[in-house]
Amino acid sequence: MNEAEWLTCDDVRRLMEQVQQWEAPARKWQLLALACLHPLASHLLKESRDAVSVIELAAEGECSAAELARACKAVTATWGQIENGAEISRSSHVRSCANIAASFAAHPEYRRYAFIAVSACADALRYAATLEEEETVISETNRRHSALVRDIFGNPFRAVSFNPAWRTDTALQLARQMYESREFSAMPILADALQDAGCDNDDILNHCRDTKATHVRGCWVVDLVLEKE
Repeated sequence: MNEAEWLTCDDVRRLMEQVQQWEAPARKWQLLALACLHPLASHLLKESRDAVSVIELAAEGECSAAELARACKAVTATWGQIENGAEISRSSHVRSCANIAASFAAHPEYRRYAFIAVSACADALRYAATLEEEETVISETNRRHSALVRDIFGNPFRAVSFNPAWRTDTALQLARQMYESREFSAMPILADALQDAGCDNDDILNHCRDTKATHVRGCWVVDLVLEKE
């Protein structure tokens, strides 16, 4: 894969394979899984919702590997509950795939199992659609998940140097507010604040100002401002 393909590819598996070639932090993989799981929150069992909470803590360095492993084990044990004694249907497959995704998202071997978590999320969304909508949903999900990978991991073909002088009080406040609220409509305002501080990096400014860009917790620009890995 070259840079042009990275920027336009809608095959999330190819993008994730590219990311695996460089040492991305655990936190980035965990946040990708959480972002893919977000639309499926209503289909998660209690154990899976608890696992999501543990993954969020793990991403912030606020829980141990042992706690993450226990959460993974607890949600894995629920798989059989979902379809046991029930007629197999598309809705049961949605629940099954969503909870499987939560389990693999919580797996301590995050780099190995992130693929399965993201794929299970895509399957859940596919089953949630009607048969007539299925092909459209598959394409849209691939595009969304690919956009999430680019938002979280940035561009592996282009290193970005962040000048600490750009990290003004205004930029920090905007980045913190968006990170904590998970609401990123102020990204263009962050671009203005960074530019006012002297930022002239087109990759940073364009990512903030791109009206078609997807932004979630873990966005590479917000992480640079907040000094998160």
